Amino acid sequence: MNYQELMSLVIKTVLKKLKSPEMWLWIFFYLFIFSLLLYGSFQSLDHDYAWHFKFGQDIWHSGQLPRDQIHMWTLSGQSWVDHEWLGNLILYGLVTSLGYIGTSICFALLIVAILILLTLDTKRQNPQGLYLIMLWQLLAVIAIIGHTGVRIQEFGLLCFTTLIISLHRHWSRVNLLTLSFWLALLFWIWACLHASFVMGLIVIYLFLLCRLIIHRSWPALGDWSLAVLPLLATLVTPYGWKLYGLLAEYRHSAYMSQIGEWSAMLRFPIQYWKLLFLVLFTSTLIIFLINRPKLRFREQLFAGSLLILLLGFSFKSGRHFQLFVVASQVTLLPLILNESTSWLRPRLQKWIQFFLMITLLCLSLYFLSLTKFTNDPLNASCHKFPCQAVSWLRTHPEYQQLRLLNHYNWGGYLIGTLPEWRLFIDGRLPQKMFNGKTIIEEFALISSQDHCAEKLAEHRIELVLWPLKQPIYNLNFIDRWLGFQDGDINRPANYLKFYLEQSPDWMKLYSDSTAVIYLRQTNN
Repeated sequence: MNYQELMSLVIKTVLKKLKSPEMWLWIFFYLFIFSLLLYGSFQSLDHDYAWHFKFGQDIWHSGQLPRDQIHMWTLSGQSWVDHEWLGNLILYGLVTSLGYIGTSICFALLIVAILILLTLDTKRQNPQGLYLIMLWQLLAVIAIIGHTGVRIQEFGLLCFTTLIISLHRHWSRVNLLTLSFWLALLFWIWACLHASFVMGLIVIYLFLLCRLIIHRSWPALGDWSLAVLPLLATLVTPYGWKLYGLLAEYRHSAYMSQIGEWSAMLRFPIQYWKLLFLVLFTSTLIIFLINRPKLRFREQLFAGSLLILLLGFSFKSGRHFQLFVVASQVTLLPLILNESTSWLRPRLQKWIQFFLMITLLCLSLYFLSLTKFTNDPLNASCHKFPCQAVSWLRTHPEYQQLRLLNHYNWGGYLIGTLPEWRLFIDGRLPQKMFNGKTIIEEFALISSQDHCAEKLAEHRIELVLWPLKQPIYNLNFIDRWLGFQDGDINRPANYLKFYLEQSPDWMKLYSDSTAVIYLRQTNN
């Protein structure tokens, strides 16, 4: 078959598919999902966006990976492993080529591509259940939209999805040798993109353990290769074994209680959409168990073990929830899909699909009209970042050599906008040990009511860049129904600012609607 015949066949296949009302419904559904993701991307900029862009820029121009910790005076002289170096490089290339708008579109399309990949796999296993798949994915997107946008970890989610689909398809196969070589390539790329590849290795070893339990025999060559080759691939990346040295530091899990996106699902603010998705998951699981009372242990051991593992990780940290979403659709959803519209008359079903298409199109246009498009996301986010304070500091280089205390949420922004200044903390290494504890714990002590004065003196802080106001959480009706009170949640907590205002040892240098800068009097 020559090239022209191949293209002709592809065009005929596409045109045939487009004649199906179901295909048009999928198109409008993913258009709506895309518009929702794009809207969310411009609603809130990732706190670490600036440093991701900065290090991608440095790698591009220098041709070298960052290896030394030069942006935090607290960790001066220590090495640093940029486990997202390839993702940072891709981000820099996208932003410089397409602008931030084009980059946001690419990242939204990446999530849509993951959902389409999941749908194709689900339909391959069970062609039924159109509306349940859409409901499943819609709730999932709403639940994880706070973790989407221009974020490097989305590359890791694509790799994780590819891994889960591949392993699930090969569960009953004897020869895994070809799969091993394919996954070795995947893990090399994954280990250069994001540290979430470790979760992929855990899943692989769970897969092999389940096969060992089922077969009760010495593992075959393919099983051994699957155990070894992906692991070896991560060791021949530019950082090699040092990747695992970095990951070992995450055993100090204090950052999970201090950083919002890492917090537990049931920790306030409660993540209700994720809990709603879990209700849908539990309901579908109950339906499946009722309809399949004689469940075959051999067929579902890996799927069940994987879901239990990821469910536990999800409750421990909301950031792992998207991994659970992927695994649940691949392993559980195809088993419970039925012909949910078989009771509808064909003519009525067509009218329902037509109504849904119009609704999805209108919702897509609505969210696109609300999206605040910008190619300068840092200046567009001056309500949450100290833009004016940074401009003031640039005009006062005499303070550059002082020991600066900055807020954790501003660290990434400051690396991107004041790269020559040295910070107390940023979003790259909250798990690093400093002064006998993790640096995020030390930061929490400095900003606490009882220890701020002591810690400022202990670390000889000379300059403080701090938020003018603490963020206020608006309780919803569910929060109030559960008994939460505004006075308890939004109690005055800007203790460090209050101390600096009252202390005779500190003077205010600068203030605006977002940030305030204080100088120790001995440095005046």
